[in-house]
Amino acid sequence: MKLKFIALTIVLGAGLSLMSCGGDDSEKDESKSDDKGGKIDMGNKDQRDKLVGSNMEATVGEYRFSVPSPVQMSKIIKESNATFDETFVNSHENAANYSTVFQKALNLGVYGADLGYLTMYGITNDAMSYLAAINSLSKDLQIDGAFDEALIKRFADNMENLANEDSLQKMVAEAYRAGNKFLQNEKRYDVIGLLLTGGYIESLYFACEVAKSTKDQNVMNSIGGQKATLSNLVSMLNDVNSKKPDDQIENLVKQMIALENVFNNVEKEYVYRKSEHKADEHLTIIKSSSNVKFTDEQLAEIIEKVEGIRASITE
Repeated sequence: MKLKFIALTIVLGAGLSLMSCGGDDSEKDESKSDDKGGKIDMGNKDQRDKLVGSNMEATVGEYRFSVPSPVQMSKIIKESNATFDETFVNSHENAANYSTVFQKALNLGVYGADLGYLTMYGITNDAMSYLAAINSLSKDLQIDGAFDEALIKRFADNMENLANEDSLQKMVAEAYRAGNKFLQNEKRYDVIGLLLTGGYIESLYFACEVAKSTKDQNVMNSIGGQKATLSNLVSMLNDVNSKKPDDQIENLVKQMIALENVFNNVEKEYVYRKSEHKADEHLTIIKSSSNVKFTDEQLAEIIEKVEGIRASITE
C-alpha cells in the first residue's frame, strides 16, 4: 500500500527553518554525513544546528511521520528569552514509579523532551539524572543500544565543558533516532505512538507554561500550530488501538480529542513569503509565517487541558 505522509511538526512560526540531514549514526563527533553524502562539520555551530534541529522519520503501518527531535520546542522557548524553570520538567525520580508499558513509553517521550529542555539551557548536572532515567526506561522497554552506557559516558565527558552544549543536544537527537529505528524494525507501533505522544505533550506543556507568563508571539504561534500534529497523533493511536485494544490508550485519545476540539476554534493568519533554497548547504529556509489569534478564554482552556493530560501521563 502506498505510504501516507503526515507531518508531525511541533514547532511552527515565523522564520522557522526546516532542515533535514541523514547518514549513519557514527560515534565520531567531528563530522556527520548529510543526506547528499556530504559531511557536517561538528566544529561548526550552524552545521551542528542542522543535525540537532532535524526531523526523525517514523513509519507506523501505512503511515510515515516526520518527527521533530526532542530539542526543537525548547529551542523556540529559549529564543523567546524565557528563563529556565525547573518546575517544568517531570522529576527523574518518578521513573521508578512507572510500572506498565503504557506509563514507561509515554514517560520515555516526556523525559526526552525534558532532556532537550535541560541541555538547551545548559543544566547539565540534572541532565545526567534524566539520562539515567531514560536509560532505565529504555531497558525496561527493551530498546537496546539507544541510551546505553557508552552514550552516558560520552554525555558525562562533554558535560565538563559547557561550551559543548550543542554536542549534548546532538547526542540526545542521535539516541532518539536510534531508539525510533529499533522500534520500527521490531514493529512495536504501540510504543512508538506512546513515546511520540509523551514527547509532544511535554513540549506543548512547556510552551503553554511560558505563554501564561510571557504571551510571546512566537511561542503562541508554536502552540497554535499544534492542531494538525494533534490530529495525526490521535489517528495513529486509534490505528494502534484498533489492532491491539487498550483501555488506557482509548482514554488518552479521548483527552486528546477534547484538546483538539478547542484548537478547532483558534483563528490562524498565514503570511506567505517565498522560501529560500541553499543548494550548497542542502537547506531550505521557510520564511512564511502563521500568527495565531487566541482569545484569553481559548488559551486558558488549551492550557488547562494540556496540563490535565500531562498530569495523567506523569502521575
